[in-house]
This record gives sequence, C-alpha cells and structure tokens, in this order.
Amino acid sequence: MRRVLNQITGLAWRAISGPGAWKGIVLYLIVLSLQFVGVWISVRFIAWSKDFYDAIENMQADVALVQIGVFGGLTALSAGTYLVMRWLRQQLMMHWRSRLTDCALDAWMKNGAYWHLRPGLSPNAVDNPDQRVADDCRKFVDHLLEETLDLISSSVALISYCAILWSLSSFALEFTFMGRDISIPHYMFWLAFIYVGISSVATHMLGKPLKSIVFAQERREADFRHALIQLRETATEVAQSRGEAAERRRLDDRFSAIQVNWQRLLGRQFILGLFTRPYFQTVLRIPTFFALPAYFAGAVTLGGMMQLGSAFGRVTQTLSWFIFSYPKLAEFVAVTERLDGLFKATEAPEPMPDAPREIERATSQEGQIEWHALQLCAPDGRRLHAIPDATINPGERIWISGPSGQGKTTLLSALSGLWPYGEGQIATPSTNMLFLPQTPRVFAEGMAAAACYPADPSAFAPAELRKVLTRLGLEHRLHGLDKLGTEGTEGLSIGERQRLALARILILRPDWIVLDEATSALDTDAEAALWAIIRSELPNAGIICVAHNAPVALHPYRIINVGAPEPDTESVNRMKDENIDQSGWIDPVTTGFLDAEPVISNAAAAPAVLLGEQHDRADNHLWQLHVAKQIFALRRDMVMGFEMFPARLDPVLAEWTAGELTETEFLEKSEWNSVWRFEAELYMPLFRFCRENRITMIGLNCRRPLVSEVGADTWEGVPVDKREGLTPALPATPAYREYLFGITGGARDDRKAKSAADPNFDRFVRAQQTWDRAFACRIADVALKPNAPIVVGIIGRGHLEYRHGTPFQLEDLGVKNACVLLPADQGQIVRRGIADAIYRLPLVDHSVSPFI
Repeated sequence: MRRVLNQITGLAWRAISGPGAWKGIVLYLIVLSLQFVGVWISVRFIAWSKDFYDAIENMQADVALVQIGVFGGLTALSAGTYLVMRWLRQQLMMHWRSRLTDCALDAWMKNGAYWHLRPGLSPNAVDNPDQRVADDCRKFVDHLLEETLDLISSSVALISYCAILWSLSSFALEFTFMGRDISIPHYMFWLAFIYVGISSVATHMLGKPLKSIVFAQERREADFRHALIQLRETATEVAQSRGEAAERRRLDDRFSAIQVNWQRLLGRQFILGLFTRPYFQTVLRIPTFFALPAYFAGAVTLGGMMQLGSAFGRVTQTLSWFIFSYPKLAEFVAVTERLDGLFKATEAPEPMPDAPREIERATSQEGQIEWHALQLCAPDGRRLHAIPDATINPGERIWISGPSGQGKTTLLSALSGLWPYGEGQIATPSTNMLFLPQTPRVFAEGMAAAACYPADPSAFAPAELRKVLTRLGLEHRLHGLDKLGTEGTEGLSIGERQRLALARILILRPDWIVLDEATSALDTDAEAALWAIIRSELPNAGIICVAHNAPVALHPYRIINVGAPEPDTESVNRMKDENIDQSGWIDPVTTGFLDAEPVISNAAAAPAVLLGEQHDRADNHLWQLHVAKQIFALRRDMVMGFEMFPARLDPVLAEWTAGELTETEFLEKSEWNSVWRFEAELYMPLFRFCRENRITMIGLNCRRPLVSEVGADTWEGVPVDKREGLTPALPATPAYREYLFGITGGARDDRKAKSAADPNFDRFVRAQQTWDRAFACRIADVALKPNAPIVVGIIGRGHLEYRHGTPFQLEDLGVKNACVLLPADQGQIVRRGIADAIYRLPLVDHSVSPFI
C-alpha cells in the first residue's frame, strides 16, 4: 500500500507542478469547494426529510407544499452546482493531463530512452509506450481527480453526517440476551461503522485479483491495436505477398488473448458482484430497517425515523466509498504502476547485464570521424566482428562493406552515439551529421515534413521544396505538398521514399551524410544521377555508406570492410592434408576467406580490373568469365581487353561483337593460330560473353617483333614509327627483377645470368616490360578518358603478381588503384601482397603450379 501511495504521490506531483501550477491548484480548490457545497445540500436534504414526513404524518398539507418548494430549490441548487463543478473539473483534468503528458514525453524522448528501452536492448524494456503516454496519462489524471475529490469531500461529509446521526440516535437499543438485559446507546451510529467495515473487508477479499487482471487486459488491448497499426503501415507488402491469412492469424491470436483475459475479468467481476450488487441495492433501505426498533418503541416519529434513516444512509454511503470505488481503484492502481514504470525506466535505462559498456566517446578536434580498437557487442554480450581502425577526413567518401549480420548498421548506431555496447574509442565532429535509413519514414504531417525531417518544414519556402523534389525525380509527386495528412504521401514506393529522404540532404545541407542502404531501391542509373546532383551541391560533404553492392556513383571512395574472417591456419592446413575442397575468395593479407560481395563490388569501383590466368588452364578461364559476369552486373559500361590480341586487330574484334562474323571466321581473321597458340576453346566462352552483351573488346598486345627489338636494342634503339604509339616502360624495381629471375628458374649452370642484378638478365627484363607497358598503355587509353568505362583485362598472371608488371606501369600512366584478382589451386600457399584478392578454385585433376 505504501509503495502504491508513493507512486501516486510522485505522479501527482509531476502533474501538479511546473508552469501554470497555480492555475491547477486554484481550479482544484474551487472544485473541492463546490463539492463541499454539495455536502451542505445533502445535509439540508436530511433536515428536509424530517420536516416533509412530519408534515405528512400530521396531515399538514400547507407545510408539505412548502417543503415541496424547498425540495425544488435544493434540487436546482444541486444541479447547478454539479454542472459548474463538472465543467471546471474537466478543465482541470486537461490542464493536469497536459502537464503529465509533457513530462512523459520529455522522459521518453530524453537521451534516446525510446530507443534504448526497446525489447532486446534492455532487460526492462517498456511495452506499448504509446498506450502509457496517450491513455495512461489521461486515465491517471481522471482517477486522481475523481478519487481524491471524492475522498476529501466524503471525509468532510462523513463528519457532518456522523454528527447528525449521533444526535438523532440518542436512544438506546435494549434487548435481553441469555437472561441478561443489554442496552446499546447510539446503536445506529455504531451499527453504521460495523456494517460498512464488514462489507469493505468482504469487497477487498473478493476483488483483490482485479488489479492484475485489469493490467493484463490493458496490455492485450494495446497489443491488438498495435497489430492493426502494423497492418495499415505494411498494407502493400501484405497485399503483394498475399499475406491476408497470416495477418488474420496474427490478429486472431492477439484478439484471442483479449478474449481469454476478458473471461477472467468477467469471472472476477461476477464474483465481486455477488456481494457488491446486493449491497448497492440495499444500502439505502437497510437504514430504515435498522431504525424500525426505535420507531416501534416510540422513540422517534415517522419523520424522525425517515430523517434517521437518511442520516444513517448518508453515513453508510460515505463510508462505502471504498466499496463503490473498488473496481475504479483497481484500475487506478494498474494505471499508476504502468505509468510509474515508464518514468522509472527512463530515468536511467538499464543496460543488458552481459554486454560491456566501455565505449569512450570524444569530439574530434579537426572535424574528422575516427575510431580505434573498436569492438562492438550484441546486447546479449556476443562480440561482433572487430571494426578495423579508421580515420575519415571531412569530404572523404567511405563504403562500409561486409557480409550481412556482421555489425555494419551497429557501427552507424555507435557513430550516432546510440549504441552503448562494446569497447574502444570513437571521436565524432561537432558539425551536423545526417543519418538516412534504408526505409525512411513518411509522416502524417505530410510530404514536406518527410522531405525536411527533422527540421520544421515551415522554415523552408514551398518553392524551394518543389525545386529540390523536382531535381530528385519526384515532380510527379509535387501535388502531395499541397495535401495535409497521410494523403500527400499515400502510395509512395520504397524508391520514391528513398528519393524523398535524399531530399533532406539538399535541404538541410549537412557536413556529414551517413547512409544505411539508403539507395537500395534505386536502379544504378537513377542512383548515379541523384548522387551526381548531391555531389555537385555538397562537394565537401563527407559520405559514409553502408551497402551490399558497390556504390559506384560515389567513386572514388575508400572501403572499410566489416566482418572479414580471421585467418584460420588450422583449417587451411587440415584442408591441405585432407585434400578438402574449400573454394572461395581469400584475403592475401590475413589468408582468411572473404565474402564475395565486397570483393566484386570493390573491383567494380576500380578503373581497371586485371584478371590473371595460366594460359592453358580451362578452369582459370571459366573463373575469369564468372568474375567478368559479376562485374558486368554492376558496371554495364565495361570494356574487355585481351592479351592474346594485338591492338591492330581491334577492327576484327569489333566485327565479332557486332555479330558480323561466325566463330570460324573470327578465329581466321584474328590470326588465332599464328598470334596465339593455345586452344581457342579455352577462351571462346569469354568471347561469346562479349558478343552476347555487346561488350567492346580491345587487343592489349603489341607485335611480337617489337618485344624482341626492345629486348635486344633497348627502347631507344627502336624507330619511333615502329613503337606502335607506346611509351617507354618505367624501369623495373629490384623486387620485380628478383621475381622474374625466380619464376624463370633462378641461377642455373646453363644460364649466363647468375642473379637478378646481373646485366645478362637485362634483355629478358626489357622484353617482359615491353609487354607490361603495352598492356598498360592500351588500358590507360580507355581508362583515362572522361566518363571512362571500367576495363577488365585478361592477362597472364606473371604480368600481374605482386603488382610488379602491368599494375606498376598503370600507376605510372595515371591509372591508380587497378584491382588485381588471381585464381589459386587447393593447397597452394597464398602469399601476402600477391593480389587484391585470390579465388581458391575447386579441386580438379591437374598439376599444381609452384608460382603463387
């Protein structure tokens, strides 16, 4: 009881205090005063009862008529007092409800409590907070006014009624019991308290379970309403999925829970009613029965008996406040506990007990975003994949990639300051950051509110909003700006919602833009067009993008991969020993397996992708085809370059992709058997892929005599008209010479060159670099053009490994960050830095090359 009273007192103070507190107190006192007037009128009615019935008993018609007039006056005064009091009470209820609702909203919104107190994020999650704020605040104030006013006025009235009853019941009840004479003076007074006391105890014992049942009923009703709201908000998804049956099952389950608890409530109310209903119906008649002994004994007249019965009835009615109000008191206690639980939960949202909360946060001094030693955890304490340390400078563009469920979205929550679980340090700037989710909200306030969120749409000119929405491809939706409520946003597709959310960028002009799959519903061309607009408007804005596919429109960008598995040396060794077929992408740095999506997306974002091969391996070429198809799915503007064709054969390659040559004609005109001596069928799947998709093919090679001439006479010894438009190769690094010396057999007795630095090895290096430079020049001719397509090169792996050959020459020509991908066999050792990523091929029957 004390706990409940403390809860009621605390909530009442929230409602009463604050701005305008004096107004509420004055209204309360006025209403209470009018209640007292009602008590006085009741006392007058008691006196009227004696006068009226005495006049009837004495056959005094004139006096009875006067008393009828008095009755009319008292009734008019009572009705007027009641109506004024009721109107003022409703005013007071809204005043206090407004104040209590303000407090509840402040508590719920403060420090993100509405976010932290969701199920799964806190052991004391708040269920149905909408009900607690909207309904419980209203019900609490309503019950508070009703019960306190009734209690106070009843207490005052009780004193008056008791005084009257005491004076009227001056006679004694006399009877004989077991041979003894017993006399009880003022027996009507004591009998009133005994009668109500016994009835109150019976009521409490029978109605005690009501509180918990009412609490459960309110919760089940709220769950049912929430399910109906969810159906309205996901109507399109449900309709498209033909999910009516599933939704009906869900709604039926929620309503069945209401019905089950309703039966419990009805059962308990029925049991309580077995006592309270007879009590209600007899409480006004019992006093007369109790007064009959005094009347028959001649102690009182008929009018006196009616006055005595009226006074006794008033006392018992007042004392019966607890009995009459019991169901409402049960609801009052349930509402109080729910609302008090909301306030207590929001004071300091309790964290999950098994998850660390040791993230140190700071404001960066130079406006960058950075994190170090960051280890995020799930609410159950499970450690997510470690986040690589990063410093992101203003204006930089970042793609956060990685498999699903590894913590990318959680990282964004941590950057926003919300996610509490984990360890490490995070520093964020004090400048404006805008976060955009995958499924942006639309608001009942209309389309303008969605476009400006979280700013006030009235702060922006309608013409400005129309201009922005038109630029972002929503001109067909501009009429929504003129409509109020949900009518303006009704029927928006997810893609249109995402465009509407992107409008916030142009309207609010943040310094940092953080996106979580915020353009996932847009096609590649639309996404590119929108980002071109945004980048032109906010060229200095930093962008952090979580996406499963490469955000090509944001290129160039830096990639931060979340969720790459750690190297598993034990499993790699076991695979080698047991000859287990474990294919997939491998990180050459960690030797751990990678998810395919970020590898391909990273490649698609590069200006050129170089796919290595061992020329006589069919599985190498099938792997190249597989990768090329994946890149083409992301970059339709693709050109494929082939080492096996010299550049002079580009017209023949164009005829082939245009469908003007048969395969036989193509191989003849491309001089396949003289230019390239490997089986044509090894490469035909690649050539057919280019033809089917009208992908431009270019030759990367030069004429073979040029290679020999450079090797023999150096570049300067070759006439300019024989150089095929190529530029001299950047001299080979010592590391490249060591690599070439090793793969060609190293020091041997039959070899003149005894080391990589031996001048006798220069001729081979010059010849190799002529090929490297030729491939690089052909690729650069395409990759350095304005709005250049991506170039996918099909090249022998010896020109690519460790980025020594063609990648090194591309860097010199200005083509930065070309992506090198290589295939590998099962059991081969993957060496650090050999490529950007390695694909371990499935087990096949062939000899393993040692050169990897």
